Amino acid sequence: MFAIPSNKIYRSDLGTISMIPPSYISDYSYEIYCLEGDLFDDIERFKTLHEAKERIDSLLRLNTPGSEILDFK
Repeated sequence: MFAIPSNKIYRSDLGTISMIPPSYISDYSYEIYCLEGDLFDDIERFKTLHEAKERIDSLLRLNTPGSEILDFK
């Protein structure tokens, strides 16, 4: 068996995105999923945390009031 990595949830008025850290299953890429808001289709993968966070910020505009980041472990 394998361990399921913990994910982070990013939320703003525009929608909600889940980011899962790299693992064997994801080809060692960060994966983001749109949970709410129809921001993009399917899964987007990034090789670095910086790239993933930039994409999430561009979609959700996280520097605006009312946005939040939730950790799930």
